[in-house]
Amino acid sequence: KTLGVALGLLIVRRVGRRPLLGWGGIVSALALVLVTVGAATVAPKTLLIGLCTFILVFVATWGNGYWVVVTEVTAPGGPDFGASSQAAATAMLFASGWVTSLTFVSIVEAGG
Repeated sequence: KTLGVALGLLIVRRVGRRPLLGWGGIVSALALVLVTVGAATVAPKTLLIGLCTFILVFVATWGNGYWVVVTEVTAPGGPDFGASSQAAATAMLFASGWVTSLTFVSIVEAGG
């Protein structure tokens, strides 16, 4: 994950946020297809490669990218509302990530 964050910070400066998020979504989806194929065919190497690829690409693109987007989207509030809207958006990002991390395993276990 640390490598992915560092890689993402370098990439977002060079290519910009839109290509970063676009290509990150495509490559993440392909990595999840690889995970699905590895799980369906009971191929541990394929499954591991898919999981590692997904984690690296997701952290490097969407893991960093949404922080950039939140800052850009909330900045037009101007000096009166910019800081407070950025604070609210950041709080919602942390809260949603926290709730997801608490409930994800329970939801997966309940689904089978």
